[in-house]
Amino acid sequence: FCLISAFLIFQSWYPYELRNVFTGAEVIHRRCFPIYWITFRQMVPVVGLLMLISVSTVPAALASVSDEVAVVVHLVGAAMMFVGYIVAELKCLQMCGMAGSVQAKYLDIEGPERVVREVLMVIVLISYVIFCFCQVMLVVGAMASPPLCCADVFAAQRAKAGVNLARATVETATGMVLALKVCSFLSEVISGLALIASHIVIWYYCEERLVNFAEDGIRAVYDEENLVELHHQAHTVYEQG
Repeated sequence: FCLISAFLIFQSWYPYELRNVFTGAEVIHRRCFPIYWITFRQMVPVVGLLMLISVSTVPAALASVSDEVAVVVHLVGAAMMFVGYIVAELKCLQMCGMAGSVQAKYLDIEGPERVVREVLMVIVLISYVIFCFCQVMLVVGAMASPPLCCADVFAAQRAKAGVNLARATVETATGMVLALKVCSFLSEVISGLALIASHIVIWYYCEERLVNFAEDGIRAVYDEENLVELHHQAHTVYEQG
């Protein structure tokens, strides 16, 4: 499912095609990072998703050096997907001081769409911060003396012998470790669901969805306020603006 989603999102090139996410020729930073925001949105979250689903992880107690590298790659992919999408969407919505003069000429986000997208971004952001906090607490708790109670106990020899992880587990986590793991899982799931919902909302409110391409080709865009199709061959309100 995730692989198909990543492929379809990448193939859609929606940051270049939809007016409610198209920020024009605005770059992130002209000197330090001269990349278009639409390119950033097109590439970073999707590549992060592919890294996330392609590289599996194992419990830290059973991880070898190669496994630890895999864990790092997995977490970098998660950060690219979540943080990359959050930053790109905050830019589109001009939240957290991320307004731009160039994008204002192209973006068309109005009414309920803006409210719904802002609410979803707040959910994604807060949930991901909670997930990161739980992960940091689990790592710090494992390194503390005494360690945080009570982590999973594994039979390392069984795991190395290729036994299923469930069979290699001697005792599952309890207490604060269990609470942190459950909180981490739920926050990541909530953040992911809100991110998916954000894509659906963008598709639902985009003007291009309502254009009759069978008759008008790609020359027309839809004015949702007046409920009419506007043709670029004529002088439209967009060209006059």
